[in-house]
Amino acid sequence: MRLNLSKLGLIGVISLVFISTASAQVLFGIRGGASFANASGGLPLSRNSENKVLPTYHAGVLLDVWLSDNLSIQPNLLMSGKGPSRNTRR
Repeated sequence: MRLNLSKLGLIGVISLVFISTASAQVLFGIRGGASFANASGGLPLSRNSENKVLPTYHAGVLLDVWLSDNLSIQPNLLMSGKGPSRNTRR
C-alpha cells in the first residue's frame, strides 16, 4: 500500500494537532452581531416588486486552541438569521 505525499502530510498535521492540544491553552468564547442584507438583481419580477432589507443576527460559541505562540485554531458553531426576502405585489 502506497501513501502519497499529501496523505502523509495530512496525517502528520493531524498528529501534530492532537499531540500539541494536550499542552495547549484552550479558551472559550461567544460571538455575535447584527446582519443587514439586501437582495438585488438584473431584472425585477414585475414593476411592483420591492426588495426589503431584513435586519437579523448571528450568534454562537467558539473555542480558541493555541498550538504555539504564533498558531491557533478557532472552531466556531454559529447560528445566523434568515436573509432578505423578495415580495411581489400583484
